[in-house]
Amino acid sequence: MSLLFSAFTKKKEEILRLNIGSVSAVPANPVPAAPKAHVPNHKFLVGKEPDAYASLQVTEQHAGDLMTAAVVVSFPVLKGTWQAQLLTGELRLFALNVDRVRRSQAGGTRLSLVPGVLSFIVYFDEKEPKLFFAVDYTGRFGVRTILTLPLNPTDLSLVIDSLQMADPGELTGDRVRQIHERAAARSAPRPASL
Repeated sequence: MSLLFSAFTKKKEEILRLNIGSVSAVPANPVPAAPKAHVPNHKFLVGKEPDAYASLQVTEQHAGDLMTAAVVVSFPVLKGTWQAQLLTGELRLFALNVDRVRRSQAGGTRLSLVPGVLSFIVYFDEKEPKLFFAVDYTGRFGVRTILTLPLNPTDLSLVIDSLQMADPGELTGDRVRQIHERAAARSAPRPASL
């Protein structure tokens, strides 16, 4: 069995590791996503280290409800490290949207990390039919690369928990509106450069 997810947190000298293997059966009534407590320095990771994985870890919280996250992508065809500026609550909202995709078995959701450059996506492919995690990357010369990892539907509840643990934000109505406005601004096309 291949390792799909590995999420861990460091607290003092202790390392808590959670490994999820493949699961064959889908529960008839999935448990609704419940808000989880924030775990400082929690690292969200999809894939298998060191073969092919993507990770995100909130490294700093700023005034004005902003946070900085370290994003690492390591695939045979793409390796890189980025800093992403996110609003608190943005990862929690992404987690809720992932839950929506899991329940409806349709559509997808995107988390824009570096505008016009790097996004994480969870989507349901109706042709297979299967859930996938994807890294969407556009390089300096406008070449777009999409790297995908298949997901097992029952693993997504742990993905949701992991995203919520990485983010200290509360999801109020105002915060959700701010996140949507920010996402719309980030997805606007860049002005053409000479």
